[in-house]
Amino acid sequence: MSLARRQHSRIPFSGTGPQLQTSGRTFDIVDLSSGGILFRAPGRTPPVGVGGVLRGIIQFRPEKTVEVRGKVLRVANGQVAAQLETDIPLQMILEERYYPPRPRSGMAW
Repeated sequence: MSLARRQHSRIPFSGTGPQLQTSGRTFDIVDLSSGGILFRAPGRTPPVGVGGVLRGIIQFRPEKTVEVRGKVLRVANGQVAAQLETDIPLQMILEERYYPPRPRSGMAW
């Protein structure tokens, strides 16, 4: 997708930002905008295939959540990109960048 076609600025996260809860699993968000999401689904079957409808909850901190719905546009290299039908306030996305990293559970990378 070319930059000229983007309607919303993407805010990048490095595994320390908001998380997407969908299909009974939790995924780290790579980047997020008011109209789109890119999240990691490494080594797993993605929760939704290309063209499918993504439904889930984005968990912000502290204890803020947003229900989202959108269409999956791409699944590649362990990441899933979707265009959201739900608008997420930009201020909420920006505020997430000021929290310390989430504690990691499981294996160290």
